[in-house]
Amino acid sequence: MLNRDFNRSASAYLNRNKFVLIVIAVMLIVGVTMIGVFGFNGNSELSGYNTFNVNIGVSYKQSKLNDYVNEIKLDVIDHDATLETVQVSGEGDQLCLVVKYLGKIKDQTAFNEALAEDLQLNSTQITSHSKVDASIDSKDYIYTVACGLVIIALVALFAAFRYNLACTMTSIVSSLLTVALLLSLTAIFRLNVGSSFLAINLFSVILVLLENLVMFDSLEKARNNLKDKKDRSTQLTNALKENSFRKQFMYCAIFAVSLLLVILAPSPVKRAGLVVMFAVITVLFASAYLIPFVWCLTINKVNDKIRIRKVEKKVAQTNTNVEGELEEQYTENQVIEVKEDSDDTIPSNDDNITID
Repeated sequence: MLNRDFNRSASAYLNRNKFVLIVIAVMLIVGVTMIGVFGFNGNSELSGYNTFNVNIGVSYKQSKLNDYVNEIKLDVIDHDATLETVQVSGEGDQLCLVVKYLGKIKDQTAFNEALAEDLQLNSTQITSHSKVDASIDSKDYIYTVACGLVIIALVALFAAFRYNLACTMTSIVSSLLTVALLLSLTAIFRLNVGSSFLAINLFSVILVLLENLVMFDSLEKARNNLKDKKDRSTQLTNALKENSFRKQFMYCAIFAVSLLLVILAPSPVKRAGLVVMFAVITVLFASAYLIPFVWCLTINKVNDKIRIRKVEKKVAQTNTNVEGELEEQYTENQVIEVKEDSDDTIPSNDDNITID
């Protein structure tokens, strides 16, 4: 029979890491709720953006650029929009500030007058209000999702041939949970969603699938070194120990690089670096907690049940074969005795056949 002690080891793993798994579950629930209520915080790539020019000319002074930006930002916010960037364009009399913002300013005339007053300009110097459409189309999302699903399917097929059904299900479930967790964190912390976000999601899926394969190899190696091949509790413990240092070092290095990007890089790269930091944390949680726990559940709920059914089917088939053989032997050993009457006549079969 199978070693049912693994039921207790899965429960023990859950109890040891209960706090972390509860935090992950709460983040998923809160994130999904926020996505349903508020949606994602899209940047200019997702929602498009609006622009206008502030024609300053020779009155522009580099030392006052921060003051100009702060005044513009406050006026944009007052009119229910979000400032994206302010860039200097042209020179001399043609010098102007090109302002890019998210959202829509409903009353542009009132906005121009308020901003001109704050910047001590004429309202006619604020011109060229225009809208730029989003650069990310719906097909970009479809292609990204399709690419991710294809990668997951290929790794799942490899796991099915190389390992077992539990490993296949673990790779699928853990990768989908990782994406869900990253989306939840993005919604909770209101990170911008753009092309870099799509790429980082795909990158996270690939990282988690690689972590799955490394984990499965470690599990197989740990099992080969065990005397009791059914001692999965020790198998999982040894596999996690083997990769703990490599995992911590690699993800700490990626996190450090992302942090440098957030501190030193310009705004667009800084936003991408921030998402990478969240992706690294998510993948680390997935590799350290989600993958082992999903494997615990699937190896017990899937592989063990399949093996039990195979054993039961084999036992039933064996019993059927034994019963058939016994019945056949019983038929061959039947003895028909014919008793003769006193008058030396052969009796009828119905009266004198005795079967031992």
